[in-house]
Amino acid sequence: MPSLQQKLADQIRANEESFQAIFTALDAGESHEGRDPMDSLHEEPLEVVLQRQVSIVLTTGGPHVEIVATLDTERSITRASWHSYWGGEKIEKVIGSDKAVYRAIEYFVEGVLVA
Repeated sequence: MPSLQQKLADQIRANEESFQAIFTALDAGESHEGRDPMDSLHEEPLEVVLQRQVSIVLTTGGPHVEIVATLDTERSITRASWHSYWGGEKIEKVIGSDKAVYRAIEYFVEGVLVA
């Protein structure tokens, strides 16, 4: 039985193949599955969301540590997380809104958006 990671990778591969088929048809001036490739393209996503991202870099080198906050169109934080990289390894940890670091994120986000 395939692992969950394999199932996720398979889904990504299927999506990649779908986009490839659409753009191959578009570039060749052909239909995609009997219709306009642009119609197929517009049916691929469930939604398209515009978000802003703010990164607060705390250390570089070994390890590289940053806080990443995703903002919605009203500039509210929708997700915040720690990101740490070192030697090809990566760790991500979600930051809850009840944490002190979340208050720091709010402060820096406000400063970035005012400037």
